[in-house]
Amino acid sequence: GHMFRLKKIRSHKNQILLLISISLVLIGFLPQITITIVRDYNDPYTVEPLGLESQDGTYISSFIYTPKGEKSHGGVVVSHRYWGDKTIMDPMSVELVRRGFTVISIDFRGHGASGGQFVESELIKDIE
Repeated sequence: GHMFRLKKIRSHKNQILLLISISLVLIGFLPQITITIVRDYNDPYTVEPLGLESQDGTYISSFIYTPKGEKSHGGVVVSHRYWGDKTIMDPMSVELVRRGFTVISIDFRGHGASGGQFVESELIKDIE
């Protein structure tokens, strides 16, 4: 006996929707894979995890991108949209650090590795 039986998808529209859904799930893993695999030790910057604490004590996970060998042109805080986490902002963070800026890319509360619950009105506390 089979524990479960998959129903054959007969509709062409449903087959396409299933393919699109599976593709979107797989694409969601690409930023983390890219960050892990593509980093080159010869890059003109370093990336390190950085734990922060918001004003109300919530743990905020972040990465700090630091240019090597030159004085920073200043600092930039990068944040993701309402969905996702800090890894989706990696291309922007890399571009900024290559131009000499120190970058802190954060996970908002309730996202990625940060603690707490996502509350839209509390977002400003995560970057203060």
